[in-house]
Amino acid sequence: MKAVAVEEAVAMIPAGASVMVGGFMGIGTPERLLDEMVRQQKTGLSAICNDAALPGKGVGKLFDASLVSRLTATHVGLNPKAQQQMLTNEIKVDLVPCSAASKSTRRAASPTG
Repeated sequence: MKAVAVEEAVAMIPAGASVMVGGFMGIGTPERLLDEMVRQQKTGLSAICNDAALPGKGVGKLFDASLVSRLTATHVGLNPKAQQQMLTNEIKVDLVPCSAASKSTRRAASPTG
């Protein structure tokens, strides 16, 4: 497998893509990847993550730049920008229980389903 630069990897992500991002409240997220998604203005994203993090941290950067159109998470978290976007219907939000989110992720990653 050939390694690629983060700029090249993000260039392969189309607008409107679904992206699953690890981490909790901005801790443990791929910061360089998220920074590049913001730089390249990847719009209309469906974000699948634990939470919306905080402004300027983790996936919170995607909400700062208004790049998310749908959020699937266990909670919106402490991100007032994501909360405002949810309340003004700028983003659709699917809240799922933490146990259901982990089971769905495990099931999707398993070759046997």
